[in-house]
Amino acid sequence: MNDLKKYSNYNIIIHVILFVSVFFFFATCQAIFQLLFIWRKTNNSIEYILNDISKLDNSIYKYMGVEFASIEASCLSLILIFIIIKYIYKEDALNYLKIKKTSLKKVFIYLGVFITGLISISFIANQLGIEALEEGADFAKSLINPNTNIILLIIAIGILQPIFEEVIFRGFLFEHIERKWGGFIAIITTSFIFSIVHAQYNIYILMIVLLPMSFFLGYTRWKTKSLTPAIILHCTNNSLTLAATLLY
Repeated sequence: MNDLKKYSNYNIIIHVILFVSVFFFFATCQAIFQLLFIWRKTNNSIEYILNDISKLDNSIYKYMGVEFASIEASCLSLILIFIIIKYIYKEDALNYLKIKKTSLKKVFIYLGVFITGLISISFIANQLGIEALEEGADFAKSLINPNTNIILLIIAIGILQPIFEEVIFRGFLFEHIERKWGGFIAIITTSFIFSIVHAQYNIYILMIVLLPMSFFLGYTRWKTKSLTPAIILHCTNNSLTLAATLLY
């Protein structure tokens, strides 16, 4: 599939379908593994657990076992992406996803800009009295309860899930769109889709934090021609958020 002529609109549609399928596979696996974890730990019936989870904010099981479910779902979904690239696209997965070594100097420069940007956004929002951005911290707090395995939570939310998200958005989806329409379109498209699938957050977080963050991650992926820096930046963001939550 290295021949650009093969990247017809038909192939793009097939690729998007595969992307959606993988994301649906991830969400389904996460839900099933979390349900099985709660069922095993509580000995309650599946029907009772589902009824409780349906209460949303009033559910006592809403985030129980999410760290275990996220690790398992992320690993299986990453394997699925590698299988698709190897056996359907007939390409080397690491090369296709642009997972390769890059300059440490560049990584530190982008990381510095990234962290400075996040701090600046938080400071400006605080000065403007935009309290809605605190929802991100509130979400991190909700993941922590007496049954939470902190080490596994850090591995799941701070490392593995960001890796999966970067691989599927700025690896799997980005590469195909870039080959067809170029880096600018790939950055715009993946950034908006990334924000849309995080619609559980309020509009302020989506527009002020997630969308600019996604643009920057996409730019980093395009400019360095490597997914590695974007993975490091995303993992750093999630890990710092969890660390701050645990400390304060």
